[in-house]
Amino acid sequence: MSHLIPRSIRLFMKIQKYGWVSMLAYRLQVIMWIVTSSFSTIMSYAVVTVIYNVSSGIPGWSYFQLLALSATANLMYGVSFYLVNPYNTAKSLRTGGIDVYITKPYNPVLSMLARSGNLSNIGNVAGGVILLAYAMMNLSPSTAAVAAFAAIFILGLAVAPLFVLFFTILMYVIFKSGNFINWFMTNVRTAVSYPIGVYGIIGTLIFTVLLPFGLATFYPSSALLARISYISVLAVAAFEVALIVMFYKGSLWLIKNHYQSGGG
Repeated sequence: MSHLIPRSIRLFMKIQKYGWVSMLAYRLQVIMWIVTSSFSTIMSYAVVTVIYNVSSGIPGWSYFQLLALSATANLMYGVSFYLVNPYNTAKSLRTGGIDVYITKPYNPVLSMLARSGNLSNIGNVAGGVILLAYAMMNLSPSTAAVAAFAAIFILGLAVAPLFVLFFTILMYVIFKSGNFINWFMTNVRTAVSYPIGVYGIIGTLIFTVLLPFGLATFYPSSALLARISYISVLAVAAFEVALIVMFYKGSLWLIKNHYQSGGG
């Protein structure tokens, strides 16, 4: 399957290109969608600001530190739903909309990532980038800290959408539906917008292993703020690589062994 990846990457880029061409046919509508998708970032900024205006905030976290974590969570969520919208993915599986891609000589996982997302989430991505840049300007992290953040955050951005894809396919195989996953993922995003340590040891394990969104939010933010050692950064990176392989292979296995053609 690995020899199909370069060809599938080209397919991915073409699908993205024509997706944007189609979407931009209605430019005013696109602008409204993008503005709407950026509201979550605006709300995150407002919530953090209110928390620190009416209280001392979360112990051990300054205003701009929590803002950086919240921005990272919004960026992770935006990228994940840009690539994988659970509702669209489940609908494509149920109606057979994905069959034309997985029956051709292309990588089915990359094909699904290319066409099952929500392009309007680019507003959430842009908002997250702007908010993160604002927080970093006020935090002035070291070059080494920024490099550590970038390394495990980029890997985390691969873990998150692959997990969403795997989880969506799994729920479709079991329940033939995925509508509730949008609600579920939105609530998880809200949870990891705060330090996962506040949920205790069990909560930390859940958001690191079972729902690995903390790998793309809390740990990169902790690296940016020099809260974890570089040995820990390497350990997180290794774990992220393992999860990328696991969710990628798990998605392939579900598609090849348990997916029935739309309507089947």
